[in-house]
Amino acid sequence: KMGLFNRLWEFALSRLLQNFEIGQITLRFPNGKTVHYGNSESEPSAYMRVRNHRMIRKLLVEGDVGLAESYMDG
Repeated sequence: KMGLFNRLWEFALSRLLQNFEIGQITLRFPNGKTVHYGNSESEPSAYMRVRNHRMIRKLLVEGDVGLAESYMDG
């Protein structure tokens, strides 16, 4: 069962990515849910498996540095 804060982080990320116009990204969340953002006809495309909701929080709060730190943390 996913906690309230994790659902809020996912919602905030979805709002951020819903207007993704160039390229596409597929996210797979820790609960197994897979969501596609962007234009399926556009390149480049990326796939990211989110193993922990802390990554979403770090991305939204700290931006690209938070994303990079989360990537290095595994």
